Amino acid sequence: MVAVAVLVAAGVGAAVAEIGARTLLQRVAGIELLGHAFAAVEGVQMAMLTAWAFYVSALVAVGGPVAAPIVETTRLRHVPALAALGAQEPETLARSARRLDVTAGAVLWRQGDARALLRIR
Repeated sequence: MVAVAVLVAAGVGAAVAEIGARTLLQRVAGIELLGHAFAAVEGVQMAMLTAWAFYVSALVAVGGPVAAPIVETTRLRHVPALAALGAQEPETLARSARRLDVTAGAVLWRQGDARALLRIR
C-alpha cells in the first residue's frame, strides 16, 4: 500500500515538475541560454531516475525476490513451450500471473474446455 502511494506521488510530482520546468524555462530564459537551461532540466531528471533505480534496488534487497517478479520470470524462461519468447514477454506474464498451487497429476484443463480457464482466474 505504501509503495502504491509513493508511486502515485512520484508520478504526480514528475508531471508537475516536467510541465512547470519547461513552461517556466520557455518564458524566463533568454534565447541564448535556453538550450543550457533545458540541458540542466534533463540532467536533473536523469539524476532522479538514478535515485529511483537505487531506491528500487534497495526495496528488492530488503523485501527479497517477492518485491519483484524476478523469480516468476526466471521460472517462465525455463518452460520449454515459452523458450521462443523474447526477453520482455516472460516478465509481462510474471507480472500478470497469479500463483496457483496444485497437486501433482491434477488436470487443470482439457482440450476444448474453455471454461476451465475461467475457473482458474
